[in-house]
Amino acid sequence: MFQMEERHWWYLGMESITRALLDRRVKPNSRIKILDAGCGTGAAMTTYLADYGDVTGVDLYIEAVALSRRRNASRLARASVLDLPLASASFDLVTSFDVLCERGVADEVQAFREFFRVLIPGGQVLIRLPAYEWLRGRHDERVHIRRRFNARVLKSLLEESGFHVEHVSYANALLFPVAFAKRISERFIPRVGDVSDFEIGGMNDLFRHLLSWEAPLVSGSGLPYGLSLYAIARKPSMTMSPEPIPQTLTSLSVVFPAFNDGGTIASMIAAASIACRKVTDDFEIIVVDDGSGDYTAEMLEEMRRKYSELRVLTHASNRGYGGALRSGFAAATKDWVFYTDGDSQYNPLELENLVCAVFNGAELVNGYKLSRNDSLARMIIGRAYHYFVKFLFNIRIRDVDCDFRLIPRRILQRIELTSNSGAICLELVKKLEDSGCTFAEVPVNHFSRRYGVSQFFVPWRIIRTLKQLAGLYWKLVVKKEHLHKRHNEL
Repeated sequence: MFQMEERHWWYLGMESITRALLDRRVKPNSRIKILDAGCGTGAAMTTYLADYGDVTGVDLYIEAVALSRRRNASRLARASVLDLPLASASFDLVTSFDVLCERGVADEVQAFREFFRVLIPGGQVLIRLPAYEWLRGRHDERVHIRRRFNARVLKSLLEESGFHVEHVSYANALLFPVAFAKRISERFIPRVGDVSDFEIGGMNDLFRHLLSWEAPLVSGSGLPYGLSLYAIARKPSMTMSPEPIPQTLTSLSVVFPAFNDGGTIASMIAAASIACRKVTDDFEIIVVDDGSGDYTAEMLEEMRRKYSELRVLTHASNRGYGGALRSGFAAATKDWVFYTDGDSQYNPLELENLVCAVFNGAELVNGYKLSRNDSLARMIIGRAYHYFVKFLFNIRIRDVDCDFRLIPRRILQRIELTSNSGAICLELVKKLEDSGCTFAEVPVNHFSRRYGVSQFFVPWRIIRTLKQLAGLYWKLVVKKEHLHKRHNEL
C-alpha cells in the first residue's frame, strides 16, 4: 500500500475529489492547523493536505507511523481516534479517510466526539467512508472493514456528536455498476487466490480519469449514490462538546436471550458491564441460554468467573426467542430492564443514550435502527415485515423489531406476554402502546452479524411466526383481550 498510494487510480482519484471539496472551504497555503485522524502511511498528510496547512497525523498502528516518517512527516502520534492525546480546541480541520469503518474503531460516535473536542469553535471535519453495507465483499474482509455506511446514518452520527452537517455526497458513482456486478459474482464464483478490488490490470489511467471527473459533482450538488461517502460538518461557533449524562438509574437488569451465540456473547457481557457502571451502581446481567448447541454454555461458565453480576439461565431445549425473553424478564429483580440480542448486532454501550432519554421525561425507551446492516434479502424481508405489522396492528413507534429497549420492571409486570417466537417484540410493543405508556425513541446502530445464523429467517420459523401473528391479530386487534383483562383488573 505504501507505494501503491502514489500511483493507484483509486488514491489519485480520491485525492482529486478531496481537493475539490477543500478548495470550496479552505484557501490553499492558508496554513490552518489540520489533524489527519488515522493517517495511515502518511500519503495524504505529506502531499495534498500539506497544501492547505500544517498537518498532524495520528494512527494506531506502529507500522503506519514508521512509514509516515519515511515520507518525512514530523508531527505524528501513535494513538486511537477514540482517545486522541491532543489538546482541546487546537485544530481548524480534522480529516479522516476510511478509518471509522475499521474493526479497530468500535464506536464511531466516540471518535466523532473526540474530533469535536479537538476542533476550534467553527472548525470543520471532512470524513470519507465506504458506502452501503449490502456492497460488502471479499475486499472488505481483506482490509478489515467492520461496516459500511449510508448518507442518512453518517449524518445522524455526526449530528448526535454535536456537529452541524453542511455537505454529504456519495462518490465513485461511475464505477458503481462494475463493483455491483463484482459483488454479485462473488456470491456464486468460488474464491480463487487472494484477489483485491485494487488489482485491475492495465486500466489504471482510465479508472483514475473516471473517478477524477466526479470531483466537481461531489463537491457541488453531490451524487445520489456511489461506492464511497463523503461528509463535511462544522463544530458550532458557540457550543460545548457533549457531556456524559449525570443521572443514574436506581437499579438495572440487563437481559440477553442467547441461542448459539458463543462467538459474541462474551463481548456483549463485557460491553454491558461497562455500560451499566456508567448508569447505575446496582445492576445484574442475565443471559438466557436457550438450548444452544455450540460453545455458548462453556463461554458463559468462563464469563461467570469474571463477572460476579452475571446470572445464567439455561433451557434444556430451545423454546424460541420469545420463550427466552420471557424467562429473562421473569428472572429480573431490578427496577429497570434493558434487553437486546446476544448476537452483537447492537452495541450495549449505547444504553447510555436510552438512559438519557428517561431523564428527559420518557416512561420507557425504544431504539430504532439508523440503518439495517443485513444482506439485501433480509433487508427486503425485514422492511416488508415492518410495514406489514405497523399497518395491521396500528403500531405508532417507528421500529417495532429493534430489540434495544429500556423498560421499567413495574410496567413489564403489568402485561402478560405469551409469544414464543420473534413475534414477542410486536406483542410487547402493542401491549405497551395500548396501556398508554409514553415512549421515547432513540437512534441506535445496527451491525452485521459476524457469528452464527439468524434464527428469524429460517423458513419454518417464519411460518411459525406468521401463524403467531395471525393469533396475535385475533387476540389484540379483533378481540382486544388484553384491554378487557386490564379493565377487569381495574
